[in-house]
Amino acid sequence: MADNKDLGKELLKSNGMEFGKISNEERQTLQRLVATDKARVRRMKWATALAWGLVVICFIVGGLWERANPERPVGLWVVLIKALLVIAIVFTISLLVRSRAASNRQIQSSLMRIQEQLDHLNTGDQQQAVAKDKGKKANDPSSAD
Repeated sequence: MADNKDLGKELLKSNGMEFGKISNEERQTLQRLVATDKARVRRMKWATALAWGLVVICFIVGGLWERANPERPVGLWVVLIKALLVIAIVFTISLLVRSRAASNRQIQSSLMRIQEQLDHLNTGDQQQAVAKDKGKKANDPSSAD
């Protein structure tokens, strides 16, 4: 159990956060980052889908163009398809990287909220234990001198 707590502290330190010291400003900043990451991932999904859609459309149009005009070269379509294919691949890789980063930030945010809740519960349990001890001592006639 102590190893897990130390691991949690080290993970927070590696992300630039101090264990148990999460201010409202840091929490709000993290929430803004998570929301920004979600928006970026959503935009990248649309851009990636659009790029792949354009690749498919160019394949179809290029094939139709070749059938309609067999004597004309299709070099322009080939270059266009290659360029769009490279763009689509770059967008796909970028989407994967951004999605991964957004997931990591969201996990970090959730872990910070869980840590705060556990700290709050731990503090409440300690206060209840102290109150119980005081109550037992007050009701115990053998402890009164």
